[in-house]
Parts: sequence; C-alpha cells; structure tokens
Amino acid sequence: MDFGLGDDREALRDLARDVLAHHGSADALVAAEEGGFHGDAWRALGDAGLLGMALPEAYGGLDLSFVDVCVLLEQVGVHVVPVPVLSSLVMGALPIVRYGSPALKETWLPKVATGETILTGAWSEPGSLGQSKPNLKAQATQDGWILHGKKSFVPDVDVCGGILVSGVADSGVGIWLVNPDRAGLRTVRTVSTNLQPLHDLDFDSVVVGPGDLVVPPGEGEVALADV
Repeated sequence: MDFGLGDDREALRDLARDVLAHHGSADALVAAEEGGFHGDAWRALGDAGLLGMALPEAYGGLDLSFVDVCVLLEQVGVHVVPVPVLSSLVMGALPIVRYGSPALKETWLPKVATGETILTGAWSEPGSLGQSKPNLKAQATQDGWILHGKKSFVPDVDVCGGILVSGVADSGVGIWLVNPDRAGLRTVRTVSTNLQPLHDLDFDSVVVGPGDLVVPPGEGEVALADV
C-alpha cells in the first residue's frame, strides 16, 4: 500500500513550502510571537492560488480536497508564518461551501480565494457542553434574529471580515455569518499559551438577517459535527 502524497500533492506541498519559506524569516517568527499577522505571506498564498484550493472552481478555487488543505497547514506549521489558513479556510470557508446559500457563496468565497477577505469561526463558549450544543441565543424576529450570548477563544478576529457564529433558536441550532463591526458585538483580546491571539466575544442584541444565515436553525448540530 502506497502512503505517499502522490505527484500532484507533492507539487502542492513544494509550492506552499517555497511561498512560506520566502516569508519565514526571523522577523516573521518574531511577529508570530507578538501575535502579528504576516500580510505579505497571506497575499503571496492568495496569488499562488493556495487559499482557494478547496473552494469550487465557480468561485475562484481549485476544487481540491481537505487533504490538500492539510498539506498547506503542515507547511504553515513547519515555517511558523502567522497566517490564518486554519481560521479562514477550515473554520470559515468550508462550512459555507457545504451549507451556504448560492448568494452567500458568491459574496464571500471569491474574496476568500484571493485572500482579500479572511473568515473565522466562533464555536467555543464558556460553560458549553460541547461545540454542537451552543448556549448563545438566537431570538427570531420578523426580519431575522437577535443574538445574545458569549463566545470564547475565537482566532483572528482582529483581521477577519466575517465570523461564523453558532447559536440556538426555538427551532434548534443554527449558524450565522456576522460582521465583526456589527453593532452590539464587543471583542476582548486574549493570548493563548502558544502566544496565538484569540478573542472573547460578547453579543448584546446583535441583529442578523436572512442573508447572514449559513445553516438554518434545526440543522446546525449536524453541521457543527463537521467543522
């Protein structure tokens, strides 16, 4: 049995290695320790097509697999360049690919593929029984929902353009896409034990509409088992 990557994935690994090695200087490592974001490396990954590797071709991607994303993530770890590949591609874009509406995909995925926009996911909560059992409340209104509650340990909030947020409505768990500048959302920066910058989020009557819905209430538990 052959456990090798294969020629295509080896070429992908080599491309990712070359891009990240070019930007993996001592200054980049210092920036990582200080919780920085390497904008030049991020733009280079986008220019190389690596940020869209697992996105559909219709939205500027390469329509590759999650295994290919893991090859890129490995190289990010090897070179310790502070870029939000895990947040934007895995926590943010892939749930939209699988569950988002055509309008949501058209709005967000092309910008993720180029690196113009960064996404992240807010799944953890203080006192939660697990990722698929959020306590954050989504109160239904005529025009959408109002979010009340807290999220913790959310990565890359300070550089993102959208946050996928899980919550529970009367009809069950759902997922919404929230702009970090939305009224009523307060962010508090913390630092993890590995010096990665994280944020705690406080949702105080944050209004979201039908266009912000990623996964309808009642279908979110299944979706959260995938992310």
